[in-house]
Amino acid sequence: MAERTVSERAFKEYLYERGILARYEELPSGITQPVDYSFELAGQTIRFDVKEWKPPESIEPHLRVGSLDPYRPVRKKIEEGRKKFKQYKGRHKPCVLVLYPYGLQHIELNEIVIFGAMRGDLGWVFPINPDTGIGDTSRTEIKFTDGGKMIHQSPKATVRVQNTTISAVAVIKSIRVRSRWDSITLRRREAAAGRKLTLEETFELFPELYNADRSVEVEPCVVVYDNLDAAVPLPHGFPDGPYDERFGRCGNRLCRTYVGNELAAIESEEKEVGIRLDDPLSLRT
Repeated sequence: MAERTVSERAFKEYLYERGILARYEELPSGITQPVDYSFELAGQTIRFDVKEWKPPESIEPHLRVGSLDPYRPVRKKIEEGRKKFKQYKGRHKPCVLVLYPYGLQHIELNEIVIFGAMRGDLGWVFPINPDTGIGDTSRTEIKFTDGGKMIHQSPKATVRVQNTTISAVAVIKSIRVRSRWDSITLRRREAAAGRKLTLEETFELFPELYNADRSVEVEPCVVVYDNLDAAVPLPHGFPDGPYDERFGRCGNRLCRTYVGNELAAIESEEKEVGIRLDDPLSLRT
C-alpha cells in the first residue's frame, strides 16, 4: 500500500472528525484500481477518490504576466476521476471526486469554477437581431456555455451528457471563523458609534477581539457540488458538518441544498450588520 498523499490524509482527518470511519482502497469484486475511501450512507456504499495539486517548487512562474483559465485544472482532475471511476460504471454506487489544493498556488475552487468545469464556461448571453445585428442587452442571462466535462455542447448546439458515473465534485477547504466573527463585531461597534471607526480605534479593539471566547481560528470543511446529470445521485446526508455546504438543483435552478449550522449562524449575523455575502450565482438565496 502506497503512502497516503496530503489530500488523502486531509480527507481522512475530516471524515474522522465527523465520526466517519471510512475504508481505504477497498477492493470490491471485479475492481483492480480501487478508489481512496468508501463508507455507507443512507443504505448505499459511497466511493470517494481524492485528487490534489502539489504546490510548485518555485513561485517564480506565478510572477509572470499571462492569462489564467480557472476551469482547466479542475477539468483535468475530472478527467483523472473519470478514468479512476471507470470500473465502477454501472455498479449503481455514488462516486465522488474530492479536490484539495494546498500550499501557494493559483487555483480557484468556487461555485463558478466547479460548476463551470462540469457544465461549461460561464457566460453572459443575450439575443441578437439577425437583421440589424443589434443585441438586446436587457435580456441578458447568465448561462453555462461550452467546454463542460459533464455536459458537452458542440458548436452546432447539440448537447451530450457524459461522465455520469461521477455523482458529485467535493472540495476540501477551510473557513476563517475568528476573522469573520471579528468583522461582525467591528461592524456592530461602528453601527453603535454611528460612524466608521478610525484606524487607531480599530487597533484598540484588537485585544478585546482576541480575548473573546472564540477558540476556533480556522475550521476545515467540505463543499459538495452535485453532478445534476449523474447516473446515481449522491444521497442526502453528506456533508453534514457545521461549516459544510452542498450545492445542487432546486426545481429548474442551481441552489444551496445544505449549509452547516455554524456557517449559517455566521452568515445570518453578517447579513444583519450589512456584510455582503460573496454569492456570484445567487445560490444562497
